[in-house]
Amino acid sequence: MGRRGGPSLRSEILLLCSLSILMVSVVSGALAYHLLESRLLNQAIADQRSIANQRASLISAYLDDQSNHLIDISQSQTAATSLRTLDDAYAKGVSSAAYTEQDKLNKPHFEAFIDRWHFYDLFLINNRGDVVFTVAHESDFATNLNSGPWRESALADVFSSLHGCARSVRSSTVGCYCHSTGYRCIL
Repeated sequence: MGRRGGPSLRSEILLLCSLSILMVSVVSGALAYHLLESRLLNQAIADQRSIANQRASLISAYLDDQSNHLIDISQSQTAATSLRTLDDAYAKGVSSAAYTEQDKLNKPHFEAFIDRWHFYDLFLINNRGDVVFTVAHESDFATNLNSGPWRESALADVFSSLHGCARSVRSSTVGCYCHSTGYRCIL
């Protein structure tokens, strides 16, 4: 029989057990939620890293491929001959008939190259740092990479690293090179 005026002992024990079970359930649920949240977050991070690594590999392979194309053209006899003839004509001035003729003769070859391999432009630079030819003929054309407006550019840095190295090919780390039209190119 119960106590006077209050719930019976049995009711209190039942209520206490029910509250204990409820409390254990809430704590267990919260703990399970946090563990699941942590696992899902770790899985999402692992998935993102995997995607990033795959994309980095693709980008690296693409850049290696493009670099190999540049090495091929830089070591071709056509490029060497073009640089010599364009440099000779450049000495007469870019407005001269000699330069115009050499530009017309050489441009189709280099246009085909940049179209085929999806480059924006291609530069022929003599040993003095003069940009004697570009396909696009933008503001970097007919300037000097040692003393001109592009002397502090990534292109000038690559040129400086090559200076005095016969028939060498170098590239920079990926960087921006802003030219007259405001586009950014990867060097």
